[in-house]
Amino acid sequence: MKERSHENESCKDGVRYLNVAENEKICSEGSYGTEMYVIIDGKVKISLRRKGEDFELTTLEAGEFFGEMCLLEDEPRSADAIAVEPTTLMVIDKISFNKVAQKNPSLIFKIMKTLSCRLRESNERLLEYKHEFESQLGDILDKNREE
Repeated sequence: MKERSHENESCKDGVRYLNVAENEKICSEGSYGTEMYVIIDGKVKISLRRKGEDFELTTLEAGEFFGEMCLLEDEPRSADAIAVEPTTLMVIDKISFNKVAQKNPSLIFKIMKTLSCRLRESNERLLEYKHEFESQLGDILDKNREE
C-alpha cells in the first residue's frame, strides 16, 4: 500500500479535489492533519492497526466524510483511511471549513448528527462485544468447574 501523492490535486477557494487509486492510503492513524475529506465518488475503508492486525471500523461511500475530527480538535488522526477502489475526494482545509461553517451553521449540525450516529453505532458494537466476551468467559468458567 502506498501513501497518497498530490499529483492529481486541483485547488479553488481552499477546496481541492483529489483522485486516489485503489489501495492508496489517504491518511494515517497517528498523523496530524488539517484537512477533512468528502467522498465524491468511490469508497474508503476506515481502519485501525493493533498488534500487527488491521481492524476495519467502517467503509464509507459517496456523500460521506472523514477526517473531520482533526478540524474539531488538535489531536492526531484516530484511524487509517484507504481507498477501496479508485476514489475522488473533496479535500477541505481547516481555514476553508471554518469560513463555510460560519456562513452555513447547518453544516455543523450535519457533522454533529453524523458524529452522534457514529458514536451510537460504536456504543452498540461495544455492548455486543461485551456480551460476547461475558458469554465466552462464562462458558470457560463452567467448563473449568466441570473438570
